[in-house]
Amino acid sequence: MEPDPSSGATCQEQSGEEKRRSKRVLLRVAVVVIGTDIHGKPFGEVTHTMVVSAHGALVELKAELNDGQRVLLHNKISGERQSCRVVWFRRTKEGTNHAGLEFVTVSPKFWQVDFPPDDWRVPTMRAAILKEFGSPLDIGELSRPLPLADEVLIRVEACGVCHSDLHMAAGDWPDVAAKMSWPATLGHEAVGRVVELGADVSGITMGQRVGVGWLYSTCGVCEHCRDAAENVCLKRKITGIAAPGGYAEFMRVKASHAIAVPENLPAAEAAPLFCAGLTVFHALRNAGLRAGQRVAVFGVGGLGHLALQLAKLAGAETVAVDVSDAKLEFAKKLGAAQAIRSDDPNAAELLKAGGGPHLAIVAAPAKPAYDLAIHTLRRRGTLAVVGLPKEDLTFFADDLVVSESRIIASAVGTRDEMRELLMLAAAGKIRCEVEPCRLEQINDVFEKMKRGQLLGRAVIQFN
Repeated sequence: MEPDPSSGATCQEQSGEEKRRSKRVLLRVAVVVIGTDIHGKPFGEVTHTMVVSAHGALVELKAELNDGQRVLLHNKISGERQSCRVVWFRRTKEGTNHAGLEFVTVSPKFWQVDFPPDDWRVPTMRAAILKEFGSPLDIGELSRPLPLADEVLIRVEACGVCHSDLHMAAGDWPDVAAKMSWPATLGHEAVGRVVELGADVSGITMGQRVGVGWLYSTCGVCEHCRDAAENVCLKRKITGIAAPGGYAEFMRVKASHAIAVPENLPAAEAAPLFCAGLTVFHALRNAGLRAGQRVAVFGVGGLGHLALQLAKLAGAETVAVDVSDAKLEFAKKLGAAQAIRSDDPNAAELLKAGGGPHLAIVAAPAKPAYDLAIHTLRRRGTLAVVGLPKEDLTFFADDLVVSESRIIASAVGTRDEMRELLMLAAAGKIRCEVEPCRLEQINDVFEKMKRGQLLGRAVIQFN
């Protein structure tokens, strides 16, 4: 029988099985957990300890706590009090939550036992950790995250390495840098298996393969969300900033933004679609591309090689522009009708032949690519801003007016577009070229990205 929490009594009668396990669950006593919950509201809650030792305890309670916060544990039998740190907290559907508490100072007297616990510490995981802007990512151990009530926990199978991660790691974007929480885990092209469901999650099953991209969450009620443009939601939260990203073995994902991934699509090929693929897919749709038009793609990298395939799939004539001969050869294999070196003295003339591109997608993070694109665009043509150079872009107003050129931008895309894109990939109509790597190689991958040496998309693969 268990103790009455109001009396503080201990178990006096134990079965043989209970005695056998007594080294681990020696005492089940009523204690009072005293602290402040996640809303800042003080509480004092009588609870049973489930595992006790000189080092800490696992407790059941109704209050909600934050990892790392301090609480006070009061033993009603001995009168002893002990300051504890919350090492992990788990919500349950039944409303009785679990928390692992670690004594700030080892205290054998609190329980009158001195053996270490073996099942209350939170599991750890490997992750690539950004500790400060401009520093290499550190491969280390972090506590395995716990999903909130509206989240799922996924075991990451693959995570694409996006050029945006380079900008975020360097602190290039002040508005993003101001929202970063430390230490940070980047990565917003992740695919994995669901291993845990939050208390309020429905419609997702354990073991299901899902993916997550740039958008961790959107509000669903602002004017843009209501107008099928959730990608520019006024209250959108970003993966890797609002919540840890996919450069880790596990990550928590907002259930509403976890997109089912077809089983026949390899995780490493699916992951880059969640940002690189979606961004150019949305750009082509936003530009109103029609069959028979000419599309120039500047930069045949992670985004560019997918843009070439999607444009060709839409019936367009595609032109690849890059400074790398290897990438231009790769573009030809993808069906590009023409491949032009951007540093060729005749590049502008070659691009303008036949009137110039109806659509120029600049996927390269380079200002010279934009300069060449805008000057070779067909009259009434469209320039799609996708690549993000550090420098400001400059265009002459009279050039735009005379040619009635349009400039549009692509901020990834919507969940519905993402599902369409996955179906195209699952049907074999597009395929992401993957350069696989291990988590430990992430800093080398960053250096190769800076030098433009990647063919396709680098993807971290987890065993």
